[in-house]
Amino acid sequence: MQFVAVVMAFVFSGFALLQYDDPDGILWAMIYSVQVLVSLVVALGRPPMGLPTLALMFAAGAAFLSPELFQREWIHSEVGRESAGLIIGALWMLVLLIAQRRGSIPASS
Repeated sequence: MQFVAVVMAFVFSGFALLQYDDPDGILWAMIYSVQVLVSLVVALGRPPMGLPTLALMFAAGAAFLSPELFQREWIHSEVGRESAGLIIGALWMLVLLIAQRRGSIPASS
């Protein structure tokens, strides 16, 4: 699981770096940086804190923005891409929650 966490840290770092020319890039870079930090904590073998809350926050954000995903050419829509990023983030938090429940990563105390 630690190797996967390192890979995901690189993925989310890439997402954050792609925000450099976005009008609201600082906000999205910070959102993706949360994912990077959680991934690095897992990669270091430490218990990540707040996974249920983070999973709910990312899922709520994705649900709020997701109507864009149901349009044709959503990939050309900034909101559609942001929604997809939030869905990926929510799924990653869900994977970490499941791994924590199974004992693959340490549970926070």
